[in-house]
Amino acid sequence: MAHFCFMVFGSRGDVQPMVAVAAQLVKMGHRATLCTGGRFKKMIEDQGIIFQETALDLMELADSSEGKRVFQAPMKNMSLARRLLIYYILPRFRTSLSQCYEAAKDADIIIYHPKVFGAVDMAEQLGIPCVVMPAVPIIYPVKEFPNLGLTTRSLGHWLNRLSYKVNNWAEGSYIQEVNNFRKTDLQLPSRKAGVYARFRRGKEIPILYPFSKLLFETVQSWKGHVELSGFCFLQQEEKLNNITEDFLKESEKPVLVTFGSVEIPQQSDVFHKLCAALEKTNNRAICIGRMERYLGGKQPTEFVKSNVLFMQEAPYFSLFPRVKGVMFHGGIGTGSTALQCGVPLIPIPISADQPFWAKRYEQIGCSTATIHIKHNQLLHNVERMAGLLQKESGTYNAANYLIHIVN
Repeated sequence: MAHFCFMVFGSRGDVQPMVAVAAQLVKMGHRATLCTGGRFKKMIEDQGIIFQETALDLMELADSSEGKRVFQAPMKNMSLARRLLIYYILPRFRTSLSQCYEAAKDADIIIYHPKVFGAVDMAEQLGIPCVVMPAVPIIYPVKEFPNLGLTTRSLGHWLNRLSYKVNNWAEGSYIQEVNNFRKTDLQLPSRKAGVYARFRRGKEIPILYPFSKLLFETVQSWKGHVELSGFCFLQQEEKLNNITEDFLKESEKPVLVTFGSVEIPQQSDVFHKLCAALEKTNNRAICIGRMERYLGGKQPTEFVKSNVLFMQEAPYFSLFPRVKGVMFHGGIGTGSTALQCGVPLIPIPISADQPFWAKRYEQIGCSTATIHIKHNQLLHNVERMAGLLQKESGTYNAANYLIHIVN
């Protein structure tokens, strides 16, 4: 029995694939520990995974008024972002490194998100392998698309590859804390930032991308350098509540609307347009998320209509097969779940890597963003994609890959 130690500082989209793989390893008779923010404790422990809370909880920051201002307009709020980095993120980051190291002391392998600077240092001191597992394809330089941290628009083959050089500088703001950790906890000398961005002792650090190859059939640059396991889903037995069941049974399938943790620009305007579109097309909708985000701060009674149901959260795998389409922010977590369930996508990308994924959905013919495609062809493509994805066993593949690395 091997001990797998996962480390991630990030959102649910960063955490959930790791939970899925860790849960699969537990089912296969291994031991798994996951180090992350406190709000994910129940989800992790419910899967039989050992939970190690970290002081740095980026979801807590994202929910704060200051965090929302920075995430919505980072360039406009650069001074605030700098203050949050110095007084909130860095102190908690330093404490989190020590917490992760304690959890990893008897581990056989470390699987880390690239934001966990210092994870490779721990593996070096412990003499164990490590694997980087990001939630977006941002590590290995490819010619087909640029570093998503810079842009989602292709810069041409040469510049696309060159754009990944910025990964070497990402650690710069954290290197003082990393070196303090190396000196105090690991008894190692200081090092330069970016040393472990891709290499360890001259060899490439193994990269595990929890994505389906079906979305990247045109990408050849990864061959021999990156493991694409297929999507890693956390399958949970969850039932819909009675209110949702009654709404679904009232009439034909509704459209599902969700923007995840993304703040919606011009919120009330979005809801007014949605209501108008529903009335014009004789459709219904289920909106997932905090109600005030859709209503622009107005009282719900001013807006709620009989053809719209609001839900704070919902079990996606139980709900998605019962809707006619998913209108969402374009993120890979929601998008991959909808594809697995055979539901057409209606992406409205807002920021970050969302335009990149929206383009991928369009390229495989499973998104309404391709305006020239006929609706019946869209449904055929989605049904075909669902059948292929359901055969992939991405979570099992990822677990087997990590076991192979350990062995």
